[in-house]
Amino acid sequence: MAGELLKNLTGVDIVHVPYKGSTGARNDILSGQIQILFDSVPTMAPQIKAGMVRALGTSGKMRSPILPDVPTMAEAGVPGFNATLWVGFMAPAGTPKPIIDKLHDEITKILRRPDIKQAWEKTGATPIVMTQPEFKSFMEAQVAKWADVIKTNHIAPIN
Repeated sequence: MAGELLKNLTGVDIVHVPYKGSTGARNDILSGQIQILFDSVPTMAPQIKAGMVRALGTSGKMRSPILPDVPTMAEAGVPGFNATLWVGFMAPAGTPKPIIDKLHDEITKILRRPDIKQAWEKTGATPIVMTQPEFKSFMEAQVAKWADVIKTNHIAPIN
């Protein structure tokens, strides 16, 4: 999807090679079978630092703390590019609000602990705490953004 976003923002003509998982794509970039790959910083940082692949840019709004010399895609000449991996905590519809609030409070406490933040940052991940309405807005924006990429590029599921 990040490659399709790159195509949309730049008009560059690249061929999207769909994989059912990222392991095959990683093997193919390392063996020279494909020329570009969007993958997570925590996963690829060791290969980048070992000189096995060259990082052209990170896909977030800010540089990675573990790859500070690698520009963001926006800094590298693709303004507006933002395609980050994120994890969110969710509960089944109908979960009582007091339980949702308690889960949110406890997860927030954990994510704000210095040892947790430090452990995540060592891998290149940054814990971000959002209120429930902020997370809802974030998710709605993500759905709209990627739905547009899917529609524009006529993307269909892999069988």
